[in-house]
Amino acid sequence: MTHVRRYQEHYHQRRGGYLYQGRFKSFLIQSDEHFLNVCRYVEANPLRAGMVGRAEEWTWSSLGYQPSGKPLVTCAAWSVNRPQDWTAAVNRDLPPAEAAAVRTSITRDRPFDNAE
Repeated sequence: MTHVRRYQEHYHQRRGGYLYQGRFKSFLIQSDEHFLNVCRYVEANPLRAGMVGRAEEWTWSSLGYQPSGKPLVTCAAWSVNRPQDWTAAVNRDLPPAEAAAVRTSITRDRPFDNAE
């Protein structure tokens, strides 16, 4: 976000594309439980959008595996261990209140689950 803002200020212009339109967000996450909720929300995006029947079917998801068992997408290690039933959890609907809390953090650029 800093790069984008500096670029826009320097060149006095708004650029197109996802990066320059501000589609990507970052916000503080206050606990490990909240981290897992946000990751679950993100990994379930293609499922919620109806693009796949199960979240792990999305080619660019960190949930997807090749038949050999090798991940399709290699991601950095998380600072929190994924629960054993992670894939099943991602495929279950996130409770509406939790999904709303994530969306609020995204739109307001505020820490996740900080009621204050």
